[in-house]
Amino acid sequence: MATKLTSLISIVTGYFSNTQINSNFQTIATEFDKVVYRDGTTPNTMSADLDLNSKDLLNVAQTNTDTLYVAGTKVTATTASPSWKGPWVTATVYAIDDIVSTSGSSYICIVAHTAAATFTADLSAVKWQVMASVGASGAGTGDLVSTNNLSDVANATTARANLGAEIGVNVQAYDAVLQGIATAGSVAIAYLPEATTAQWRANTADKVLSTDQVWGSMTVVGLTDAASIVLTLSSGFDFSVTLAGDRTLANPTAVKVGQRGRIMITQDGTGTRTLAYGTYYKFAAGTAPVLTTTAGAIDVLYYDCISATQILVSPVLGLA
Repeated sequence: MATKLTSLISIVTGYFSNTQINSNFQTIATEFDKVVYRDGTTPNTMSADLDLNSKDLLNVAQTNTDTLYVAGTKVTATTASPSWKGPWVTATVYAIDDIVSTSGSSYICIVAHTAAATFTADLSAVKWQVMASVGASGAGTGDLVSTNNLSDVANATTARANLGAEIGVNVQAYDAVLQGIATAGSVAIAYLPEATTAQWRANTADKVLSTDQVWGSMTVVGLTDAASIVLTLSSGFDFSVTLAGDRTLANPTAVKVGQRGRIMITQDGTGTRTLAYGTYYKFAAGTAPVLTTTAGAIDVLYYDCISATQILVSPVLGLA
């Protein structure tokens, strides 16, 4: 460090020169007492602030200070950053806040030290503090054992629901129908909700039709001869009855708009039987047909349900 020697005496004569030389040496000695020596020669202390004039202080190995300011703000506390060191190793130098793992647990160093022969020795000497402890072995009551692959849960259905993986709610269960569609683009009727003949006639919802059931539903349904003959349209499409007396074809039940079919009416061996009609049945020009009254005669009434209370009737008379 440079010194300021501004008061040295210029020696211009040999007389009394020793006094002047001694005075200069004293001045130099005094100035050297104000410097800081690189080799640590004492006294080597500062008696005033060191102004670096906005320059950097380089290659500082360690700074020891009672008070530290950063950008004009006094630092009151510092927090060290933990340093992961991996598995604990004997004879290794560990610093405060180093973290190691051993026997499934992790520990943080709280006293700088060189590792002993065993970790247990250093732990007993309070060189380490546990951060995360390994769990139990899984053999206790209520624990899940890894080798069981979750087969030891108390209730698999409840567990799936808790995980948001409830079959049929959050996830799609395996289904042979879907698998068949995915792999072959088609699926056997056996996997689908096939309508029976009765379900087809009754218009049961959410059923799939197959040709055999469709044709089976067209089987003629025999009606019971009575003074009032009632068709239940959910029981069939085509009907037949043999009249043994004068009858009334009452309004049908279970009318489905769009249903069509026929009613075959046969005279018994006596003949002369007449048929009146309920108000639902509608005829051309409003005129009801007169049945063929010959014994054994067959008349056919074709019907078409155009509303819940209107059934158009087209008669074909005298087939026999």
